[in-house]
Amino acid sequence: MPDSLILENQLRKHHKSFIAGWFWRWWTLSQCESVEKNIIVDHNVKLLRLPQKDAIGDYVMLKDGTRICSTNINASISKGDRTTIGYHTMIFSSIGISVGHDCFVAPSCYLIDLNHQIKKSQGINEHATENKVFVI
Repeated sequence: MPDSLILENQLRKHHKSFIAGWFWRWWTLSQCESVEKNIIVDHNVKLLRLPQKDAIGDYVMLKDGTRICSTNINASISKGDRTTIGYHTMIFSSIGISVGHDCFVAPSCYLIDLNHQIKKSQGINEHATENKVFVI
């Protein structure tokens, strides 16, 4: 995709950047494993627990209220080029979540790569879990 089309994208075209926003972006992305160029980070975005396990591609936009969490040292999360993560979206990984190139994750989505096995005879903390790599 040519850079001119990316820059003309309505979502990015109307985004206003301020000095405080630049600082917030720098602070949020400073511990990530790999960060490419032209990333937009809205206010109140948090990379939780192990941000050094996060990889972010070119022209990614993380909208307000997004929470991204690699829950352990073996987990990873990657966001592909030209991808937007919508308002108040939560992404929690225990093995691996990969959001591809040119994706738009809608607002208020919850992405997780873990499933609790449900048994009425046991409490939730006693249930076995099932993990699979999650690719969008």
